[in-house]
Amino acid sequence: MNLEYPLFLLTIPLGLIAVYKLVRQNSGIGFSSANLLAGIRVRVSPLRVERVFLSIFVVASALILARPTRLEKTSVPVYAQARDISLVLDVSGSMTGENIETAKSVIAEFIEGRPGDRIALFTFNTEGFLDWPLSLDHETTIYRLKHVVVSGGTRIAAGLITGLKHQQQFGQNPGALIVISDGGSILAPEEKEAIQTALGQTRLYWIWITQKGAGEDQTALQFGVYVTDLGGKVYRGGTEDLDEIFRQIHQLEASPVLYERHVSTVYQFGVLPALALVSLALAGLVHITRET
Repeated sequence: MNLEYPLFLLTIPLGLIAVYKLVRQNSGIGFSSANLLAGIRVRVSPLRVERVFLSIFVVASALILARPTRLEKTSVPVYAQARDISLVLDVSGSMTGENIETAKSVIAEFIEGRPGDRIALFTFNTEGFLDWPLSLDHETTIYRLKHVVVSGGTRIAAGLITGLKHQQQFGQNPGALIVISDGGSILAPEEKEAIQTALGQTRLYWIWITQKGAGEDQTALQFGVYVTDLGGKVYRGGTEDLDEIFRQIHQLEASPVLYERHVSTVYQFGVLPALALVSLALAGLVHITRET
């Protein structure tokens, strides 16, 4: 038990001494109200009973003044910390048709499901393009997404470096970069260096859209190994798997909730007030009985 003012416990011995010194038997007066104690076979001195009740009152009062306490620690959620997420979409010619249309639809749903996060959109073929910067203006982000046009070849490093540099320069919150493409490409040494320099604490995801029955793409496999070596995560599947893949990433990138710690003091008097009042009342009753 914690006491807020433990020094009040020092009043207990002083109070008990006062009780036993000041409460005395009046000379020449006997205990004449034996009928009040009818049924009690053991002989009890009213003076002793009064002292006991007053002693209980002194102890209970001292404990009340000392204020027994209990500390309650609670964590209150303050807000969900936003995340900075960059979406890097392959718009090379090989993405024409179902690949790009399904990707647009699933990405739009992903953006709509993260209203508190800043999201940027990038596209790439042989070059990387910033379509919309990190922003809470998701309506415009989705508009730009729906109007991307596919053409050209594939140089995945172009989109990756463009997105990472933007994230590095303008990121304000914990971040992630998601690359969506139907294959990989060879990375030059200077491109690897640029990627590693700009990556920082950004978490990297690569979604590799594959076609059923297609042979193994060795270049894409090597790129997947590279992403894994960077601490990133690789997802591989057809267009029908994109919903589930983005659902998993959505869970992995859940905005962390920040908590504020609160400590409150709860006074635990329990039965002490009642015990003090009852013991004082009984002491008074016994005193009156002794005086009659």
